[in-house]
Amino acid sequence: MAVFFPHGAQKALGWFGGYGLAGTMGFFTQKMGIPAVFAALAIAAEFLGSIGLFVGFLTRVAAFGIFCVMAVAAIRGPSGTESFRLSVNRIPY
Repeated sequence: MAVFFPHGAQKALGWFGGYGLAGTMGFFTQKMGIPAVFAALAIAAEFLGSIGLFVGFLTRVAAFGIFCVMAVAAIRGPSGTESFRLSVNRIPY
């Protein structure tokens, strides 16, 4: 919750130095080539999922949404194109 809420708020509301919903949707769809539906689901999962986990509302759905966001992040890797590999020189932050 403590990690996902600020990142979700950056994407959804523009808090904590984020670009807000319009800016994030533009980046996801235009620069990263993610379909708008999946971009909106990722933003909702990160923002609303963290709130849902915190208040205990639809916790399984919220946890699954956050899991999906993190699974895609791990598979796509830091550059967005390569697979995630844990090695001595490649430590995730």
